[in-house]
Amino acid sequence: MSLVLSPLDFGNATLAGLPAYLFNQLQAVMNAGACLIFNADRHEHITPPLRQLHWLRVPDRITFKLATPMFQCVNGTAPGYLSSDVPRVADVFDRKHL
Repeated sequence: MSLVLSPLDFGNATLAGLPAYLFNQLQAVMNAGACLIFNADRHEHITPPLRQLHWLRVPDRITFKLATPMFQCVNGTAPGYLSSDVPRVADVFDRKHL
């Protein structure tokens, strides 16, 4: 399964914010991988295999992959090199009221 998702996850930051129609090719690769894993026909509905694999659709996956490190930074579980570059809004003098 990771052989399908690892190349798709590469460079998520560059894909964030693109229009939805540009994700069709990546989604087609992901769908083909799910069909291959489940030995399903190309014309079968793809949602059940994706749910069984716990795979998000491409735009949601990109958002999740970018939000996870930010969540870790806010909660103090991120590596030091990341959390040092992300100041909390409450710690900035002019933003204490937020």
